[in-house]
Amino acid sequence: MLLKVIDNSGIKFIRCIKITGSTTKRWTKCGELIKTSATDVYPRSKIKQGSVVNSLIIRCVRPFNRTLGYIKFNENSVIILNDKLEP
Repeated sequence: MLLKVIDNSGIKFIRCIKITGSTTKRWTKCGELIKTSATDVYPRSKIKQGSVVNSLIIRCVRPFNRTLGYIKFNENSVIILNDKLEP
């Protein structure tokens, strides 16, 4: 599944490789870490196509409960993290 990147790292879309912290988990929620591969990048970007990066899920289509109801977004999107897990 392709995920949209919403920061200014130079990557347009990424593909999920692995969910961090689990061996058999297949779905994630908002706020979870995943290992991803860059599939589509902007020209002259620091991160090259095919490189493996850490990502944090910010928006997800599946609704999740909050105290005042539930929240649902129209797209799945992530931000890219460095090796120290900082944006």
